[in-house]
Amino acid sequence: MMERYPEMVWYDYTKWPLEKRPSTPNYHLTFSRSEETTLEQIQYSLDGGRNVAVVFDRVPTEWEGWTVIDGDADDMRWLDPVGVIVGLKAKGAARKDITGFVVRLATKIVDGKIVKL
Repeated sequence: MMERYPEMVWYDYTKWPLEKRPSTPNYHLTFSRSEETTLEQIQYSLDGGRNVAVVFDRVPTEWEGWTVIDGDADDMRWLDPVGVIVGLKAKGAARKDITGFVVRLATKIVDGKIVKL
């Protein structure tokens, strides 16, 4: 489809490592952090020119020394600056996540329950 409609921009979030991602000029991919993603893997993606989406309980402007942009402001990921964290606010079931998928800056997990800091 991407080759068939080269004038369109396509985008996705992916957990595929950098080297497994397709490289098509009109297909933009943002790496999606999971609870198993290491800081080294995030840095590797950023160094490779790919942004990384991270879900937070409160979206900061900086995290672990990296600039964070508000990914909820729009869905035009292909217009984002390169080498940034795309911060997304936890929504729906993710607000109750205790697996580590949601980076907790305003809350923490205590005895399996979410409590405010």
